Amino acid sequence: MRYSILAIALAGSIGLFADTEDQVRRSIPVNTSKRVVLFADWGAIKVQTSPNRFAEVEVSFRGNPRSRAEFDRMLRDFSLDVSQVGSDIRVSGRFKDGWKPAPLWGSNAPCRENKCLAYEWLRLAWI
Repeated sequence: MRYSILAIALAGSIGLFADTEDQVRRSIPVNTSKRVVLFADWGAIKVQTSPNRFAEVEVSFRGNPRSRAEFDRMLRDFSLDVSQVGSDIRVSGRFKDGWKPAPLWGSNAPCRENKCLAYEWLRLAWI
């Protein structure tokens, strides 16, 4: 009995160290475009055109949050907007409420303008 409880505890703790990955995608029809204008808080954003004249944008996230609910909260906080203005495709990827005041002792999260991303577990997902 003691060993089965230990095995369940170990199996549960292994889940805490597993990477969680997900993507946010947007696609818009485009006429002609000459350049991509990108505004991003942090991370990897992939933009490509498809044969049917669409701009396809994919943002990949990866990390080890305490729970899937925390990862989903981060995804809801992220806003991805894609539009065509003249001959430009504009891509904006931003966290709405995910920035908190920078701690005095430093942070493992990306920081800017005295604020750090609240999702310290988030890592860059290479595409």
